[in-house]
Amino acid sequence: MREVTTERTKINRAFPFMKNFPFGDEFAMEVASPPVMAMMFDEDFSTFKKSNPNLINFTHIGSPSTMVISMYSDELEWIGNVADSIRSLDKIAKRLDKGLKTRDIFLKRDIAMEAEAWLHQIKDRSASLSKETFNEVIQSLLGGKPLAEAVSVINSVNKMYTKKGVISVSKENLNIIFTYFHFKLVYAKLILGIVIASKISL
Repeated sequence: MREVTTERTKINRAFPFMKNFPFGDEFAMEVASPPVMAMMFDEDFSTFKKSNPNLINFTHIGSPSTMVISMYSDELEWIGNVADSIRSLDKIAKRLDKGLKTRDIFLKRDIAMEAEAWLHQIKDRSASLSKETFNEVIQSLLGGKPLAEAVSVINSVNKMYTKKGVISVSKENLNIIFTYFHFKLVYAKLILGIVIASKISL
């Protein structure tokens, strides 16, 4: 408990608005030491970002597998600065909770798409941040798979998004797609928490 308290104290001191982060029961926070994993599902699925001493790890609690999102200090500050322009917080919060709980991959996909549309309110930089993050995640999940199989999984994801075409995947690859959609919801929930914390602090 002392270590957790110390970590939160460091984060709150660096980012005072994070004292109001509303999802502390869903995300554990710690200051990251370089080199650090950007996202980690388990020992088999990991991806790395450049080392940076000003990095915060957010570990989602309760996902089927461990999910850690690392955010640079300037990214955190930037989201805090644009938070006042973000709308529809209650609506997206309810949808994210539903999407995170469901085992229905199609419902999870639909809400992940809604989450992406909501994230686009965070203009300019958010699109590149989320795109980079999601690309790293799918690459991590597909790590070690033959190229043809990896391409097939990505094509299946694209078909699920466009809702066109026939999808035929193994149970293992279906789980990868499910995890990918789940991560998108976890990411959106984290951003929502930062936005809410920033709004409370305004």
